[in-house]
Amino acid sequence: MLPTRPRYLANTNMAVAGLGMALLPDFQALLFVAAKELVPVPDGWSRPPAVVHAVLHSARLMSVTLRAFIDTARAFPLASGAGRA
Repeated sequence: MLPTRPRYLANTNMAVAGLGMALLPDFQALLFVAAKELVPVPDGWSRPPAVVHAVLHSARLMSVTLRAFIDTARAFPLASGAGRA
């Protein structure tokens, strides 16, 4: 594998440096807002919800960690079909 050198480390670092905006999950953004390093965009603006799929081979061999992740993900409301299997 060839070593790579990313052009930008992360959009978070650039936004904190005042070089633009960052699209962050709430749990991460709140840390920066509380530290007064970032300010939220005006109320009412957000990106459209993302669709996430989980494709599993068999529930029989599922680890406890994966089961907990799936249960947690199902607890969040979806744009359509909340709680679908």
